[in-house]
Amino acid sequence: MDMKPAPETVSQRLKGQFAPAYLTLTSIIQGVALSTLVMRVESNNAQFDATNWLLTVATFVAFLAVWNEYLMQVLMFVWVPTLLDSLVPFAFLASELFMAHFVYNGLRGWLLTLGLIFVGGGAAQILTVTQARSLADEHRDITRALAPHISAQPVRLCTLRRAAARAGAVLRRAARLCPGHRVYR
Repeated sequence: MDMKPAPETVSQRLKGQFAPAYLTLTSIIQGVALSTLVMRVESNNAQFDATNWLLTVATFVAFLAVWNEYLMQVLMFVWVPTLLDSLVPFAFLASELFMAHFVYNGLRGWLLTLGLIFVGGGAAQILTVTQARSLADEHRDITRALAPHISAQPVRLCTLRRAAARAGAVLRRAARLCPGHRVYR
């Protein structure tokens, strides 16, 4: 007797494995990015100035922020993954590797990479919302619980922009304090 699983059973199995599989993949990717940052700092720390140390700390915080945002999205919403969903962690990996590389003598490249991470994060957010809407019945309670936070999004985005502008100003000032360091305008 040949018994094939029903489509609902296969769908439930895939959705049940979504969070563990993606969190495992993301953990490995974050480990690779963090080890790249450590190797970069370890090999060049004798030549580091204040700007390089600030970029190192900012890079580490960015790695934590990417991990936290991805963790929260994967734990809140569950869907059947597509090829685009598989692309998101690797796009973050590529961006984080460049970010770690530009910690030393690459302020312009570091800032460009930071911008790419924001663009990638926005694309990942759009993909998450699109995928979550495809299973709206399953996410009704989560969506209702998040409604007050989503309506406050413009205020948070404005605050985030101000914080990013201040961080950029601090980095520019720090770069001016370091002799021989070029800041591109």
